[in-house]
Amino acid sequence: MIRGRLVIASGIGGLVEVVGSAGNVCSPGDVEPLAACMSAVIAHPERIAALGSQARERALSTYGYTRMLEEHAQVYRRAASKRRVSILTRS
Repeated sequence: MIRGRLVIASGIGGLVEVVGSAGNVCSPGDVEPLAACMSAVIAHPERIAALGSQARERALSTYGYTRMLEEHAQVYRRAASKRRVSILTRS
């Protein structure tokens, strides 16, 4: 996704949430849905670039380095504020 490529994934595990609307997710365990996903892309080649761009945007905004740093910083800030409160409320 980060490379801006079209994603076609099987709907197992967390892939549905990871891909979101930035790619094609097909039913797992059967070749027919996978073939249908591929055929849909082949039939509309103009969507390849658009979905690739969406995939990159989604990867950067949801899983990018900056986002991960922000999420970790929030965890540390919350932990630090709870620690301060517990120290202040001790007798």
